[in-house]
Amino acid sequence: MFEWDRDKADANLEKHGFAFEDAALALLGLAVTSRSPQPGEVRMISVVEMRGRLVTVVWTPRMQALRIISVRRSWQSEERAYRQAISRAASAGED
Repeated sequence: MFEWDRDKADANLEKHGFAFEDAALALLGLAVTSRSPQPGEVRMISVVEMRGRLVTVVWTPRMQALRIISVRRSWQSEERAYRQAISRAASAGED
């Protein structure tokens, strides 16, 4: 289950052009996820494919849901890490 702040979702759509609803669906698929290095609240960073491009979804686990915080186009370093992880997973599956 996913949740988000409606005002934050609207602001994100305006700023980055990506809807939280689409990000939630994308998170159900293949994702490369790591913990954010930022101190404080536990935040996760997932790189996923959405509408033919790689995007980065920042989210935090809540009691019975994943709370989406933001979604934006992935940085080049995130795209590179995603492709390397997917390639390693595919190679491991061939063994």
